[in-house]
Amino acid sequence: MAIADMRELGSSGLRKQGGVVYEEYLTELSGSRWFKVVREMQDHPIVGAMLYLLEMQIRQVTWTVKPADESKTARKWATFTNDCFHDMSFTWADTMSEVVSMFSYGHAVLELVYKLRGGETSKPETDSRYDDGLIGWRKWTIRAQDTFEWQFDAHGGVQGIVQSDPYATPSIQNVPIPIEKLLLFRTSSTRNNPNGRSFLRTAYRSYYFAKHLANVQAIFYERLNGVPHGKVPSQLLSATATTAQKAILTNMQEILANLRIDEQAALITPSDRDEHGNPYYEVTLLRADASAGYDIEATIIRNHQEILMSLLADVIMLGHDSTGSNALSVTKMDMFWTGVNALVAGIADVINGHAIRKLMKLNKVPVRLWPTAVPGSVERVDLDQLGQYLVRMAGSGIVLDDPDLQKYLLRQANMPISAALEAGKVSQRTQPTQAESSMADAGRSSREATKQQNTQGEGN
Repeated sequence: MAIADMRELGSSGLRKQGGVVYEEYLTELSGSRWFKVVREMQDHPIVGAMLYLLEMQIRQVTWTVKPADESKTARKWATFTNDCFHDMSFTWADTMSEVVSMFSYGHAVLELVYKLRGGETSKPETDSRYDDGLIGWRKWTIRAQDTFEWQFDAHGGVQGIVQSDPYATPSIQNVPIPIEKLLLFRTSSTRNNPNGRSFLRTAYRSYYFAKHLANVQAIFYERLNGVPHGKVPSQLLSATATTAQKAILTNMQEILANLRIDEQAALITPSDRDEHGNPYYEVTLLRADASAGYDIEATIIRNHQEILMSLLADVIMLGHDSTGSNALSVTKMDMFWTGVNALVAGIADVINGHAIRKLMKLNKVPVRLWPTAVPGSVERVDLDQLGQYLVRMAGSGIVLDDPDLQKYLLRQANMPISAALEAGKVSQRTQPTQAESSMADAGRSSREATKQQNTQGEGN
């Protein structure tokens, strides 16, 4: 039997020095400077709306815990895990809000803090709704992205973080936290980069132009849609100008620089004229040729769309203009839901592969009994389309008495599920109900109408 070489010989090739990753090619967007840019971008109305939409969609996802099999023991550990999710000091929705900070920064690191479930006590290490003496989660708590550096092994593997938080009480300085205590959520794992890749990085160029063009537009409106242009006697501009003339020129320059629309907007110039009737002093506005095609507003809107397109979130812009079709909006929504569902699946992978795995190992649960956290779909089903599909199913003779199918349909309509149905109990029927008979009749009528139309078409 051949002996396998268990050694790891190469490395990931990640550009790093110490505990800092240097994959960014723009120096102004690397290190602590990037954190400042992120906070600034989060306050932009378009970026903020995009991030808020993603956060709210992921917060409302319904999670269930699936047992490893149908045995009583497997269901017991699935129930235990589900209880742990709801026995933490932070709500699950709040925990998800911390996880989705990875969209802004590219990664989110949460520390797993455990407790011994000892019932209601005054100690956070044992306080719990349950008193079975098992180890549960006390909380998953965020470790702010700008407070730590990474720890790597010789091959580029992440071994943990070293955190320094000067704002903590007392101050935390160079506290190592091993990877066994951490959950690392990231948007990308290229080169095993623990920083991931921020969604805002792709949108940064469009954000930069939109921000600066908005400032230019505001100045443009404030400056009366033009550049103030002043005419003064040439003597004021000559090298032989007197002190008094230089003072007049300086005053004129200040007037032009401060000329804008506000509550004190006013301008007074001398009415004196030369021998040819031309005023000594004159103020006008230099304006760009409107026919040249300089449309600042359209350019800003285009950059806003590019920001949203970087995340397939341009559905936010639907209805803000008169272009597009219903089919296009449906396609955009489908692409958005697909992207969000993929993000939720990535979150579930970390929860199952690390959080639940570590919890089961602490409680010495056999691997074959480890449960799985399963997220629901983010997308809301069109009930009208679903109803039409069910009519066609019933018309085909399919009996819709499966408990899982019935629970799914009730959840889609936000309708209550009975305790008997939740337990998987349904009444056994040999005859279809009146509703199913009606759906079957409707399905047969629909097929006959379609057949008749096709026959007429062939005759023509």
